[in-house]
Amino acid sequence: MSATKLWLQNEKELQIFVHESSRPVIQCLDSRKLNKFSVQLQVWSNSSNGANEISFDTRKYGKKGSFELMKDSKVVSFETMDFISFVFRLPCFSDAILQFSMVGIGDCSFASSMFENAYGHIKVPLRNKQNDVIGLVNFDYLVISPWENGVKQKIGEIDVPHWNPLNGQSDSRSLEIGHRGCGSTNGKTCSADTPIENTVASFELAYQKGADYIELDVHLSKDLNPVVFHDFHVAVKATQHFGGEGKLLIPINELSYEEMSSTKLLLSNDKLDKYGEDFMQEKMSLFPSLAKVLNDLPPELGIFVEVKFPMQDMMGTWEADYLPNKEKLVERILDVVYCDAKQRRIIFGSFDPDICTMLKLKQPNYPVVFITAGQNETWPLLMDMRCRNFEMAVGFAKGAGLMGISVYADALQQRMKDFLNYVADNGLELFTWGDVNMDSAFLSFQRNIGISGIIYDRLHQLK
Repeated sequence: MSATKLWLQNEKELQIFVHESSRPVIQCLDSRKLNKFSVQLQVWSNSSNGANEISFDTRKYGKKGSFELMKDSKVVSFETMDFISFVFRLPCFSDAILQFSMVGIGDCSFASSMFENAYGHIKVPLRNKQNDVIGLVNFDYLVISPWENGVKQKIGEIDVPHWNPLNGQSDSRSLEIGHRGCGSTNGKTCSADTPIENTVASFELAYQKGADYIELDVHLSKDLNPVVFHDFHVAVKATQHFGGEGKLLIPINELSYEEMSSTKLLLSNDKLDKYGEDFMQEKMSLFPSLAKVLNDLPPELGIFVEVKFPMQDMMGTWEADYLPNKEKLVERILDVVYCDAKQRRIIFGSFDPDICTMLKLKQPNYPVVFITAGQNETWPLLMDMRCRNFEMAVGFAKGAGLMGISVYADALQQRMKDFLNYVADNGLELFTWGDVNMDSAFLSFQRNIGISGIIYDRLHQLK
């Protein structure tokens, strides 16, 4: 059984990534370019129990979606577009020595104690048989530790609802999932019957119109409160020094929850007339806390929780000018969900592969879905190779033990049925999102072929 099938309690998982998303794996001092090589990893424990403490596997993802799982230490071939993940587990307070052999080139070794953070990048000297340094090897890494609060709460003994019971109906029906409730309104003029996105009002209306789930976006505030909002920056009305008014963009992680809650909305008179000022302040306020949403919504309404983290495109540009601490982000959201979700159905998802892996390994109860736009003409191609195309996303989700993937439907409209079969053959569930999901005919088509869940805007008008 792969290590990803078991959640972490008394051990940690280390993942060492070999890939060329943004830099060569091997940088030779003689300027040689090595696009193909073979690599082997040996791992030793520093503790008295030795290697018996360590479980180890290797996962190789090919650019066309191939996935290969290898147990223990084997020689793995690497080409430029491959992504290899060396994965091993050991007790939380143990250390390990890792030795990588670049077959026919040289060796490099280091201790796992070199990892200063839960994730990052290291460069290790590459040495030949004479112990001369002949280059550097680039590795990315991810260290996943147990979620301490979850272990203390014995969450492995908690019984939560299956992700898709559909209230006793056939499991073959597609889930109807309201995108941000009744749909995206960000930067748009809301029609009178469309509440502002990611608000309690929008979630409740979607439920009243037949949503099985709603999808929402979660960040951490400055005081580490999980809040529901889509963007990484908040537009705040500001008075300029030389007269007039302007708009100031503030990173969402620089505002406390109290500061967010005090933000005043500028709403059109017709909305105030329709809903009333008290309703607007209570249910259509931006930045509801995740706890409030979990407590206020009907318990039979499922929630697809998208954990937000800035992504980097192929040009090196990040979605935001700040990067949250991934481990803190995941664990604070888990704190709230396990406190307030009770018997509500929950699905976790993220565009960030490492966030997905953390969500999977830090708890055993709720399923995790990898969200991806793949390669398309609308959204920029991302730096992380696991996000580069839909086939690679399938390989990653399968290797990480996730429940499925959620894909940008616009890019797959012409081959959705074939892709659904491909996903199912890999043992995964398929969810979709995108503008094309507002087309009634395409919605019906997806329901007919058995898409697991359809995330779309204007559910209150289209369902």
